[in-house]
Amino acid sequence: MLLLLLAACTTGSTDSADAPWYPEPVCHPDPAPWAPGTPIYTEPDGAWGFTDLGVVAQRFHVADFDGDGWPDVLARLSSGADDFNPGGKRINWLLRNTGAGSFEDVTQASGAFAVRDGADPNVGRWADVAAWSDIDNDGDVDLLTAKANPGDAGGDTTELLLNDGTGHFTFGPAESGVRTLGTGGGPSGLSFTDYDHDGNLDLWSPQFGNAESPVLQDRFLRGDGKGGFEDVTDAAGLDTGSWTTSHLNAGTAWSWGWGGTACDMNDDGFDELTASSYGRIPNALWQADGDGTFTNRSVDSGYAWDQNFDWSDNESARCYCKLYRDAEDCADIPEPAYTTCETDADVFRWEHSMGRELYQLGGNSGTATCADVNNDGFMDLVTGEIAHWDVGQSSDKAELLVNSGEPDVRFDRPGNDVTGLTREHPDYGWDEGHTHSMVLDVDNDGWPDIYWAALNYPDDGNRGRLYHQVAPARFEQVDVTDFFDHHGIEGAGQGDFDRDGDVDLLIGHGSETVRFAENQLGAATNFVEIEVVGGEGSNAGAVGARVRVTADGVTQTQEVEGGHGHYGSQLSRVLHFGLGGACTAEVNVRWPNAEQSEATLTVPAGYRVRILPGGTPEIVAD
Repeated sequence: MLLLLLAACTTGSTDSADAPWYPEPVCHPDPAPWAPGTPIYTEPDGAWGFTDLGVVAQRFHVADFDGDGWPDVLARLSSGADDFNPGGKRINWLLRNTGAGSFEDVTQASGAFAVRDGADPNVGRWADVAAWSDIDNDGDVDLLTAKANPGDAGGDTTELLLNDGTGHFTFGPAESGVRTLGTGGGPSGLSFTDYDHDGNLDLWSPQFGNAESPVLQDRFLRGDGKGGFEDVTDAAGLDTGSWTTSHLNAGTAWSWGWGGTACDMNDDGFDELTASSYGRIPNALWQADGDGTFTNRSVDSGYAWDQNFDWSDNESARCYCKLYRDAEDCADIPEPAYTTCETDADVFRWEHSMGRELYQLGGNSGTATCADVNNDGFMDLVTGEIAHWDVGQSSDKAELLVNSGEPDVRFDRPGNDVTGLTREHPDYGWDEGHTHSMVLDVDNDGWPDIYWAALNYPDDGNRGRLYHQVAPARFEQVDVTDFFDHHGIEGAGQGDFDRDGDVDLLIGHGSETVRFAENQLGAATNFVEIEVVGGEGSNAGAVGARVRVTADGVTQTQEVEGGHGHYGSQLSRVLHFGLGGACTAEVNVRWPNAEQSEATLTVPAGYRVRILPGGTPEIVAD
């Protein structure tokens, strides 16, 4: 990899008209817009080595863990520990991008899943969720894997593995408070953020619980920049109440965490926190106060649930009311449409005293993806949900939540019929499991598109779906002939793995080999990739940095993230921007430090640009 340091600039701006610093743009001044009938994705023979390696995985974390400039992948099947013996079951795959169209398995050699004080080197460490970030601020990404119920499964705990800069890992401090994460329950998400802007990464972890402790307090840990963490959940104002009806309806109870996010939703430089909840329990949203504390805006923000509280089309509720017409609110409920309902056994998803409460009229929420979908400068949410035909319209569906742009975070829900994010289903008998989403610009037109993965339900309508943005927050579904058809997707990952200027996809499954979908549009479109480096006062990986790219009359906004989603997903620190017809772009970076320092510069199309503290640019080339 060649680094060209082309110019230095001071905080403020570097304008190409006054002091050109960059090489000639690699540009297509009038790219043809993508149109249906043009394939966006194809699958190369050999699938980049996934087939030969036998990689079966559901969740993907993208990071350049060996520092060679090529995006690597941590692919994970689910919870469990690796058996590295020949023929042993594999759970985690640390895959190094060779830069030559393939990945190689370096899991065992890297030490990333070694067992602390383990006697058998062929037995890997148990992990339920994972996240990358430069935790010790030394310039490379470290790995955190969280374990539910430390002491089970051979005594493994949550562990921090520190990178030596070449992709080899050793254990972090044995006394770190992060090792207690999961005690008595189960982490369902890991998101790094710097909530107090002290330059050290902190950790947000929603909790799902288990049979012994079904409901748990979500946890927030403050980092010291050396691998040590302490629990500051209560001090940060993140404590919640028990599962009482009043707490649940107010959105102030424990979540039933099925994932989480940390991103700045009101553009004040501080990340908000979310916990997506299973079991129709309200989703949680905590707004950063900017002083190290948070305010609960779960209900007020519109994230807790949608506004459809009409349970009268719930087939099981209709069964109940047919059998018990004198029950409260049952007199005018229609009879079931598809069920005979002769006995109480037919009332299989309804408990009448509880089912009519607000907190039971939400969703079963997985990944919430935080992204500026409509290019208005504010982060929206693309939700992930499980829904079933018999529960009716009160059950939340996966949809786009549009940020209103107010200082107190609030989202509008225009609905899938308005946005075009619809899914077709038969009248009855269907299940929908679009629990994981990705926001990515598949055609480099400067407008983000949406891909939803789908769980392994048998309904033919429950498949992965790609939607192309055709107007702000308006989408058209892409036919599978123009990308790929896949059912039973447990998760997906994205990145410019071949570094040709477009976003490729990894498609996961619980029992089939990972599929690699290679984007075909980069050679004829315009892009820029931005890598932000943290400096004094901000974390070295620049987690939380906000990057605005203006080109072709559009301003796009992205944030460097530190992990998100349902049991873990992660995007590359290198941010990809399509530029439409533009050959240059104005880039503004805001660092996550106490001063919230900014720099603005003009960059050429067709390159990866590394932006150092103060705004000094580097072109990163092979």
